[in-house]
Amino acid sequence: MSAGGLLLVALGVAIGMVGIVVPMFPGTGLVVLSIGAWALVESTTKAWVVLGIVVGWPPPQPPW
Repeated sequence: MSAGGLLLVALGVAIGMVGIVVPMFPGTGLVVLSIGAWALVESTTKAWVVLGIVVGWPPPQPPW
């Protein structure tokens, strides 16, 4: 990914993080979308694992 693309992903993640605190921006969705776009462009195992961690897969198991 080019430096400009990486900067756009970082900006999307930063705005999304602010949006989690300030409800004016779509926080979590923007973070997931930005990292998803990065994973799609990178197409490496590491990128997909990072996206899986961000999305929360696999889901936590119930305590019983």
